[in-house]
Amino acid sequence: MIYVANQDTKFTSNVVSGTQPKIQEEIKNEDVTMIDTSTHKGGSPSKTMSKKPLTDEEVKKAHCTHGSNAKCINCLGVTKEMIKEMKTQCKHGPNEKCPNCFEDVKSQFKHESFEHYLLEMKSKCKGQHKPDQKCQNCMPIQQLSYKVNYNCPNHKPFPEGMCNKCVPPAVVLKRQTFRHVDYVSFMNFTEMASFVGSWQQTGCMEQKMAWLYGYYSEDPNYPEGVRVNIEAVYEPPQIGEINGVQELDDPLQNKVDMLAEALTLEKVGWIFTSINHDAFLSAQEVRKIAKLQEQYKVLHPEGYQVSKFVTVVVKPKGDGSEIGIDCYMVSDQCQALERDDIFGNTDSRKKMTLREPTPNEMIPSIIKEGKPAKEFEPDFFIVSLTNGQPKNNKDYNYLKFYDFPVYNRSGKKAPTSKDFKDYIKRHKGETSQRKYACFQALIFLAEMLDIHTALAIAQNVANEQPLDSGLVELLESL
Repeated sequence: MIYVANQDTKFTSNVVSGTQPKIQEEIKNEDVTMIDTSTHKGGSPSKTMSKKPLTDEEVKKAHCTHGSNAKCINCLGVTKEMIKEMKTQCKHGPNEKCPNCFEDVKSQFKHESFEHYLLEMKSKCKGQHKPDQKCQNCMPIQQLSYKVNYNCPNHKPFPEGMCNKCVPPAVVLKRQTFRHVDYVSFMNFTEMASFVGSWQQTGCMEQKMAWLYGYYSEDPNYPEGVRVNIEAVYEPPQIGEINGVQELDDPLQNKVDMLAEALTLEKVGWIFTSINHDAFLSAQEVRKIAKLQEQYKVLHPEGYQVSKFVTVVVKPKGDGSEIGIDCYMVSDQCQALERDDIFGNTDSRKKMTLREPTPNEMIPSIIKEGKPAKEFEPDFFIVSLTNGQPKNNKDYNYLKFYDFPVYNRSGKKAPTSKDFKDYIKRHKGETSQRKYACFQALIFLAEMLDIHTALAIAQNVANEQPLDSGLVELLESL
């Protein structure tokens, strides 16, 4: 079976031959249709599922793999028809289940928007106390911290003394129920295709990464939802390896960030490729994401620091015949644990560890499912986001063209004056403000001329104002 509409973005594997990869169109969440391509020519919508649930014992006997005191998605009441409709395109075998297997079950596991989560919390205290009083539901969210106060004035420094005020509480691992971004919209369809195609041309053996630039907006498909709109990709200098990327110093990064700001865009995330199928995200990837989210955090109006920095992962799906895109963040708890240096280093992709304390150091203990734990799975911290492409991918907000040579691309030469002349010829009929609405071309002008001239052009592009005639003459003479 295949699912269409507002599911994870998928690319077909024929990008290398020049075929444009297909990104599924963005449709409202309730407009999802399931098509069975194995039994009906052209497919047909699936039948309405029965509402009679299986007993707990029937479900557990068929699918659960844990002890009697544990719970998993298989313990939920599901119908026999739902089991028959189980998808095997998930990241597990046909005898297992995950939140992606059933639409009805999946809805119980969706993350809610952070803003909606706050409103729900505050609504619980209505009528419970006076307006000038506060309760747990309407109190400002406390910033997570797992640091030990070694300068407590109430006693001698640790290890000679300690008290409840300076010792952080144990870390109880729990999955986050909200997310700070709900949906990732790829406005730069052509550029995304180019990024994936260049990776496939290496046989997927040289991994890639890039920074994503865009803007945030409301998402109408989620209550108080937040959408990130990707408009540009910038590939910094790097060395691709089979299992990762070695990032190099980038003398252009400051100029790129300044150009993005002039276009009223910002760095909203990053994208990387992977050929590993053993986990949604590895332990090392989760820690990297936590570092980036901590680096790109902002102050919420409630006084709580949050990050809306998204991670996009490109990897083969199933038997490798198609390429898929998944979008993630990690939880606020994970971000705080990484910031406070609680995680230990590990070679395992599937297990994260608690760091061993050094002499005269204290580290909070970690509680997993009610028991102290030294190891735990990365999945505890993963927050999944949905993604897609606008129905009309020509509706870019600022950037219009993506046909200029890409900077720092492996195996490709740096753009030249000839490349710029060819670009001008291709778009000679465009208005001046539209002609230069190309991120890579603006980077070239920042290098060829100077950053201030490039910034002025970028501002005209963002404001949709014609360029000065003298500047146009200068650009066309390059």
